[in-house]
Amino acid sequence: WELTLVLLAMVPALAISGAAMMHFMSFLKNTSQKAYAVAGGVAEEHISAIRTVQMFGGEDRVAETYHRHIMIGSKAGAKKGAITGCGAGITMLIMFGCYALAFWFGSKLIADDRVEVLDKMTNEGCPVPLPYDVAQVCYPGYAAENDKAAECGHLCTTELIPCVLGETCETGGTIVMVFFAVIMGAFAIGQAQPSMTAFVSGRTAAKKVFDVVDRKPLIDASKTDGLAPAEGTVNGKITFTGVEFTYPTRPDAPVLQGLNVEFEAGKTT
Repeated sequence: WELTLVLLAMVPALAISGAAMMHFMSFLKNTSQKAYAVAGGVAEEHISAIRTVQMFGGEDRVAETYHRHIMIGSKAGAKKGAITGCGAGITMLIMFGCYALAFWFGSKLIADDRVEVLDKMTNEGCPVPLPYDVAQVCYPGYAAENDKAAECGHLCTTELIPCVLGETCETGGTIVMVFFAVIMGAFAIGQAQPSMTAFVSGRTAAKKVFDVVDRKPLIDASKTDGLAPAEGTVNGKITFTGVEFTYPTRPDAPVLQGLNVEFEAGKTT
């Protein structure tokens, strides 16, 4: 539990770095997609009306507009790549820092457990020539050569040998198992972030749909109350008299000059 507690202190750093990277990547991805969508719309609109564009000499303006939106998407994509690289580097830095911290603290726990047992035996007056060489301490006949044979033999049987075998003390296997359990759990939490983003995106899209469905129009065509023109005052006849029109891009080339036209009710002109 001690190693788990130490490693859990690094989990927020992993989670924050992963969440920040996903946030910026999602934002820049949406920005680039919107820019490319606008650029595609500009290209589709003007290609479908290429004769009109060419007639009014608007090719350069269209190309400039298309290039501007394409560059917005390109810059967003470049930023996304840089953030992905920096985020991956920071994540690897934290992860390898966790490796170093776990193996340092784990080796400390292993050594402390064994030193504690050996200190206990030393305090009892039992010979301890080498810290980890059980064969030189608890060998056959060891109890007979010591004036505290019973106590030392009992400590060998109940303390030192179980500790070296990993029954009562920390071992390298336990350290590695705890380390990977905590780190893999932290990565699993971080990998859940994209799924949460998908849920949020779905809810946002659904809200827009429901807003349209539930919207109450200012003008309700199904209602019969309110002001209405008097019967017989509207006959559907439309008249244009003296209409003049020029495009803003070519004010010196009039399109309509003094247009006079009538559209009779119930007739196709």
